[in-house]
This record gives sequence, structure tokens and C-alpha cells, in this order.
Amino acid sequence: MSTFVSLTYRMLLAAVCVVSCFFNLALFSSAIASAVPASNTQAAVTIQLNEAEFTYTAAPRLNEVLAPVALDRQWYWPAAQLFRLSAGASSVAPTAEQTQQQILAKLTALIADAEPELQQALYALAYEIKQWQVAERIILPIDYDLARINPAFNPRFEPGNYVLRLTERPDQVRIFGAVNSSRNTPHIGALTVEAYLAAVSLNAYADTGKVWVIQPDGHVKAALVHAAANNLVQPMPGAMLFIPFSASWFNKDLAELNTLVLSLAVNRVL
Repeated sequence: MSTFVSLTYRMLLAAVCVVSCFFNLALFSSAIASAVPASNTQAAVTIQLNEAEFTYTAAPRLNEVLAPVALDRQWYWPAAQLFRLSAGASSVAPTAEQTQQQILAKLTALIADAEPELQQALYALAYEIKQWQVAERIILPIDYDLARINPAFNPRFEPGNYVLRLTERPDQVRIFGAVNSSRNTPHIGALTVEAYLAAVSLNAYADTGKVWVIQPDGHVKAALVHAAANNLVQPMPGAMLFIPFSASWFNKDLAELNTLVLSLAVNRVL
């Protein structure tokens, strides 16, 4: 009898061990599953490419995004622009739209106390800035052939919403800032920054010693006017020339305005 009880006990103990093992394995598997964020399987990339919109359930690479339209036209790749519409959750920097509103508020305050001649340039700049569509620009070379042959220039998109602008070769350069009226002027190859300034009427409050060149690829360069070095900075087709205000006239307010406008110009959607 004792032998039967002992055998029954050992069989029951073995059964409990088996059940326990299965239970622990189930818990372990559940823990692994819960460790993988659910959003990874549901995340999507949406890209507004000129007039068309594409949605990807799996994050695409740059060459995959460009492939459907790469051969449609003679795209001018240096002027291609990529913007992110959905900022990361950890981002604490102000958005492009917030910077735009900050500039407009600052311009309103400056106009209220400015001399009439300075008011003219500030009004022109406020009108210019108000017309801009802005978003967070991602600075990277966008070129279909380059993306296909060089993995370093073929990044994978993170989940989110994007705007991708492709254009044929632009034929204009935009001049704005401390001028009486912003304007476009024809792009001329090898023309110096100083030569472009002849197309606009500079305001008396303009900093006549420096011009900021915002190239269409998003890079910014300072060109010193009336200096041989300015010949080294040639605006590309589609560039913007920002004439800064002389900070000595209005102390720190105009200096801060220059900085804000320059940072926003990079994020302008063309």
C-alpha cells in the first residue's frame, strides 16, 4: 500500500512539474511579446511627394520613395527638399510653425516703435514671412542615382508623415530681409552675391557688409559684401538671399530677429 501511495505521489508531483513548466513557458513567451512595442508592427510612413501621396506599411528607403517618379522629369536634385510633419515625442525644440509665429509677433512689436523707414522694411519682411509654408526640414542629399549606388545616401524613413518636394531646375533667386521690397531676380551662373544686390533697394537699416545665402539644398553660407571672399559664395538656382538688419540700430532686438529669420528660412517649403 505504501508503495502504491509513494508511486501515486511521484506521478502527481511529476504532473505538477509539467504543468508548472508549461505555465512558466507561457509567462516567458508573454513577457517577450509584451517587450516588443505594438506600434512597430502598425507604424506607417506617409509621404506627400509633390501632388501625390504614398503610404508605406514598412519603412522604405529613399531610393524606393524616389523610384516611381525619378525618371518622370529632369529633376534638379540639389533643390530637392524633405520635411518631417510629425515631430518626435522627445523633441523639445520649437517647431517651424512656432518659430514663424514668434517672428511675426516680434515684427509686430518692432513695427510699433520703429522709425518710418525701418517700418517699411519690417512690413515687407512680415508680409514675406506670413506667406511661407514651413516644416521641419531634414538636411540630406536627395539624389536617385546616388541613393541607388551608395548605401550611405539611402537612409530608411522612420515612421511618420513627410513632405518631399522635387522640382526642375529653378531660374530665380529670392532676395528678402532688410530691403524695401522682397523680390525674385533671374539666376545667372557665376554671378556674385554683390551683383545680385543691385536688383533690390536696400533699406537704410540693412547690414551692408554681409548677406546670408540659403542654398536650395538647405545649407547656409555667409557672403561678405565688398570682399574678394564673396566671389567664393555663388547662389545656386533657387537660392534665397537674406539681407540682415544692422543690429547696432536696434540693439539686441534686430540681432535676435536676424537669427530667427535665418533659422526659419531653412525650413521653408518651396
